Amino acid sequence: MHVLQFHTPANKPDTALVTSLLRPIDAQPEVKFDREHNVLEVISDADAEQVLAVLTQLGCEAQQLETMVHVSGGSTCCGSCGG
Repeated sequence: MHVLQFHTPANKPDTALVTSLLRPIDAQPEVKFDREHNVLEVISDADAEQVLAVLTQLGCEAQQLETMVHVSGGSTCCGSCGG
């Protein structure tokens, strides 16, 4: 299982569509989007290259983040800030 984050500066990816396109790789991917920071978080068996291919297929410009950021409700959420 991978926890991956991508910065999507130009547009908000359709998380339901990303989830659907990842299902051939992983039956239950988790996809969340942080609008405040334009960060897409994907928890899946898919690797970064596979997720980037899906985002490219959707016309979404994205770059993988090297350092994880807090995504409210996502894997990086510790729950202490209430965000």
